[in-house]
Amino acid sequence: MDESRLREIRARLEKMNELIASLDPAIRAAAFDSIAPFFLDDMNEASGKKEEKKQKPNGTKDVTIDRASFFGSFSNDKPHENVHLVTAWLYSQYGVYPIETQEIRDVAGDVGLTIPARPDATMRAAKKEGNSVYRKKGKGYQLTVHGEKYLKDTYSVKKGTTVRPAGEDK
Repeated sequence: MDESRLREIRARLEKMNELIASLDPAIRAAAFDSIAPFFLDDMNEASGKKEEKKQKPNGTKDVTIDRASFFGSFSNDKPHENVHLVTAWLYSQYGVYPIETQEIRDVAGDVGLTIPARPDATMRAAKKEGNSVYRKKGKGYQLTVHGEKYLKDTYSVKKGTTVRPAGEDK
């Protein structure tokens, strides 16, 4: 990468940091996910490295794993489907781990999704093609192999590799 490009990236990141630092600490992470594409996407276009969305065999495109565009690209009429959508987001970020219902409520509330009063009941009863999507593990529910396949097929997500922040591990 040439020096002028590095300076430009640094300037944009510093500008983005100033904006995010001025926000309430409770919404900074969500704000970063929302505004990063606006600050950085045109950088990819300028360098000719615009990421193209891969065409899947069934004609759908892979979704961008950016929180705002991810949730904005799906519209579920049924609240129980939103539980799976939130789970798909968490899976795309952190992979397979026991997801507690409070975490689903928190993410759904942050992005404005309606979910059932008992997401645990939804997860306990969820079956696709005769196979359970989740299994009880500790205080949460963890995706089964069939559940991973269901999320990958339905929401075009890949297994995440990001380590969950220390404050979220229970």
